[in-house]
Amino acid sequence: MKREPIRIAVIQLARLGDSVQSLMALRAAQQLYPELDITFIAHKNFIAAAERCPWINRTVSLPASALLENRENRISALATWIEPLVQSTFDIVVNWTYSETSSYLAGILPARVRLGYSRRRDGTLSVVDGWSHYIHSIVQTETLQSIHLTDILTTQLLTALQIHFDDPVEDGEGQTVTSKSFFEIQRSPFVCDGWNHPGIRWVALQLGASSRDKSWEPRSWAKLASMILRRHDDTRIILLGGQREKKLEQEFFEALRIEQRTSGDPSALFEKRIYSKVGKATFDHWAQILADTQWLISADTAAIHLASVLGTRVLNVSVGPVRFRETGPYGNGHYVVRSPSSTISLAAEAVYATWTYASTEWQHRRELPFSEHLRNLESSEFAEKMEVYRSKIRPGDLGGGIHYEPLIEQPITLANWYGQVLGHLAREWYCGWVPPVGQELERTEVSPELVQNLRKLTEGIDVLDKLYGEVIRTADDLVKTTKVLKSENLMKVSDRERIYNLGKKLEELEALSSRVGNAQEPLKAIHRLSQILMHNLTGKRVSEVAEETIGVYRFLQVGLSGLRTWTRHTLGLARPVAVAAPSKVVSLPQRSPSA
Repeated sequence: MKREPIRIAVIQLARLGDSVQSLMALRAAQQLYPELDITFIAHKNFIAAAERCPWINRTVSLPASALLENRENRISALATWIEPLVQSTFDIVVNWTYSETSSYLAGILPARVRLGYSRRRDGTLSVVDGWSHYIHSIVQTETLQSIHLTDILTTQLLTALQIHFDDPVEDGEGQTVTSKSFFEIQRSPFVCDGWNHPGIRWVALQLGASSRDKSWEPRSWAKLASMILRRHDDTRIILLGGQREKKLEQEFFEALRIEQRTSGDPSALFEKRIYSKVGKATFDHWAQILADTQWLISADTAAIHLASVLGTRVLNVSVGPVRFRETGPYGNGHYVVRSPSSTISLAAEAVYATWTYASTEWQHRRELPFSEHLRNLESSEFAEKMEVYRSKIRPGDLGGGIHYEPLIEQPITLANWYGQVLGHLAREWYCGWVPPVGQELERTEVSPELVQNLRKLTEGIDVLDKLYGEVIRTADDLVKTTKVLKSENLMKVSDRERIYNLGKKLEELEALSSRVGNAQEPLKAIHRLSQILMHNLTGKRVSEVAEETIGVYRFLQVGLSGLRTWTRHTLGLARPVAVAAPSKVVSLPQRSPSA
């Protein structure tokens, strides 16, 4: 039976990489809900990806810069621009930009359901749904967490669709998402010489990054290119980048000539096997190149998301303050290589070793340890100067979503341990179920330093849990006191004093909770979440606010309970394990046949 259309407006005013991740989440939802009628609103400079999606009903280009400059009349300017969009009410408005500026647009559009940041009638910021609370208090802070942004957006939208509309279709109308069904691009008949040659393997190098501090140096790119070309005769390289990468392109070729002169092989003409499309490719041409190459090697750019959608394997050179677990390449079989410390530069040899290991999986079938691969390349000294991860999609019964599996054993830091915990807690809070505790935590990762930190954390969890319990009891007393009142304006002096004293006690408890919550890093995220939740209380009467407060702190206690469980599980892994000694074989005297 054909269902009524669900009109949805998606606001994504961030950069192209964010737009592609939003489109991935939106496509996953549209596969389950084919009745979605989608309007995608994006910045005019980053609308191209959405315009190439045949399953998007309409795209709207926002001249965001012009609106942002007009700060005094921002709301009236937005109202004028969106007039064509308000002809009819949307069923859902989703603000995936997650900025306070974009919240004004989300607040203006008429909708039955709002996800993400919006505005109340009085103009104050409104963050209503659970996943937006999580993004506001955790994802947009310095706290590491392990759920990919694409998984967060997908789960957020699917949860809202199921709650407010109906369960997804079960008649098989949805089809598997592939590059062919995702984009419709105009392909160019010519890319460069040898592009379609069956004996040539193409590797794309995307120069630059989303910001300067996330970029790999041109000389490192040049050294990597020279290593690939010197050792792999069947390989060609194509350089990618926009106009702002033209200087990097120039520096790359200068460094490449130095590599060529020092290679010891005067016949190694590297430049003849490298083709540059930096500053020359339209979106369609760029997408075509990414779709047709065997590998993309790139820092933190939109290219890793676009290549993931197009089915090309990605090696993500993760440099600088990048949280690859949130924004890395999505899908099975992608690789991430990074430095373990901001004080250690990522060497070209480390990236080359990762690429050769990944590109020969069909030979070693991942039965070859990465450490042995480094020894084969005589590059074992880089093992302590790099981290390598391989992406895989978890089965649904193990939590779903993407996981980046480490290929080099190393102790887990408290921050990364807590990132796994937050991924577990978020599923319990917002999905209602959780995978097994510690399913991706290995005994060998638990270091004495982590054990020491977790023992201290246990004390903080217990203290904060007791404070939250006292807040709940005090708020419950406030509910009982105020619910029996006929009026909150006219009451006995004794009732007013009791309400005042209960309110003062709540303030004192919240102040104590703040001190305990800020004392240890893993507790800060839960404390920030408490502030976001309390800011978004909607009750009008004292009794209503008190009841919502009880709900908030019970919700937070669920998180503390999960954190306590993880702490106990990890400390349990650190305990010595008895290893049974091999049994001694005792020879019994043989009986004679006549016995």
